[in-house]
Amino acid sequence: MTPTEWREHGAWLDYKGLSIFYIDSAPEVADNKPVLLCIHGLPTSSWDWHKLWPSLISDYRVIALDMIGLGFSDKPKRFFYSLLEQASLHEHLLDKLSISHCHILAHDYGDSVAQELLARFVLQKFMLEGYTLESICFLNGGLFPESHKALLSQKLLATPLGYLMMKLATEETTRAGFNKIFGPNTAPGDDDWQGFWYLMNLQQGRLRLPKLMGYMRERRLLRRRWLEAMQQTDIPLKLAVGPEDPISGRSLLTRYRELFPEGDITELSGLGHYPHIEDPTAVLEVFRHFHQ
Repeated sequence: MTPTEWREHGAWLDYKGLSIFYIDSAPEVADNKPVLLCIHGLPTSSWDWHKLWPSLISDYRVIALDMIGLGFSDKPKRFFYSLLEQASLHEHLLDKLSISHCHILAHDYGDSVAQELLARFVLQKFMLEGYTLESICFLNGGLFPESHKALLSQKLLATPLGYLMMKLATEETTRAGFNKIFGPNTAPGDDDWQGFWYLMNLQQGRLRLPKLMGYMRERRLLRRRWLEAMQQTDIPLKLAVGPEDPISGRSLLTRYRELFPEGDITELSGLGHYPHIEDPTAVLEVFRHFHQ
């Protein structure tokens, strides 16, 4: 689907006065399909899942939203962008749709949101009843701050120079930088790139990216909470990583193996930071094997 077609299949949610886009593959579902919540990365959107969508919806009720500041959702200029807020947004969506049990498939920035949802789920055992997570599959992302190798451009975006950088950025320079995080032979084609570029620029979205970069500091502050949740939970966790990713590829694989020697890990040879865009067939195979 093109971004326009993706939008036509979606709906809108009000969250604290913000208009949030989401897509639900089976809003009137009458059977007992398991629910799969897909959580996208930065600086992209729920459209990231469009190549997996036709196959996933045959087995799951699949739900995904555009997080605040991204995709079709509102991108307020004066707003404190936080991973904790994005996690609360997902909880709000689950509550609105009366979903009490779900699996998660997450990528990049979405990995951190999934970690926070897991931490809240683990704490529920000692607090009030809430949603039940049944499994999490992580794709490339900064699960551990010490293994996250931020690019120079990412570091600069998080400084006062970030706004000026985005103001001066062109489509050509942005695409060139984006291509660096893909595998050597799997950079996005023109159709994929045009979709990404269109969605990033809605409502001056590129100018909001410096505010969203605060996630790197949040990850450091919340590392212990999230790691303990991963260590304490008994739900199945899966990591599938494109090792050619310079940000969270081989460094993530190495650190994950150190922290979880018995962890369920798949290395997606030849792929980079967006494995579900670069080789959706390979990601589907790994995901299905994990769930089987």
